Amino acid sequence: MPLPLGFSRFVKMSSKTGETTKSDTYCGTTSYNPPQILKHIPYDPYKGLCARDNEKPVCNRLSPFPPGDIWCCGVMLFVMINQNYPFDRHDGKEVMYERQMIREYRLEEDVARRCTDELKDLIALMLEPEEKKRIDIFTLCQHPWFPIVLREQELLGLVPTLTTPGSASNLSVRRGN
Repeated sequence: MPLPLGFSRFVKMSSKTGETTKSDTYCGTTSYNPPQILKHIPYDPYKGLCARDNEKPVCNRLSPFPPGDIWCCGVMLFVMINQNYPFDRHDGKEVMYERQMIREYRLEEDVARRCTDELKDLIALMLEPEEKKRIDIFTLCQHPWFPIVLREQELLGLVPTLTTPGSASNLSVRRGN
């Protein structure tokens, strides 16, 4: 289930294959649901694609952000910059699904003018309706939009530094000169 805030369940895993039983629990705020959830397609709540090679997964490992969660984060990003949902639940699930599949969403005109092409591209990659084509968390973190955010932080005089490489718990922030 995408972004299971306040929802949990036991997921069975095969001791022989290590595969999890696909989930058929569909809940949450409809405006955040990816097409697969709107259509009640069973999903693996843990697996995400690692990388792609001509649209085929190169590896298939447990991911902290499966494709459904990437979709939900794309909706959140859209809402943060546009102040409304890309797909409105008040239109009903069938209309939402149709609009999701043809990528029928639009930034407000004044917002679109101020957004970088990198940000628009990132939203499009996160709101990719086909689950296997949706950007994975590892590729998402390498997207060109992220360095822009870091540069903005530097301009504000906040430069994040790690005191120990690879240790998020030792993150500190120092003021720029």
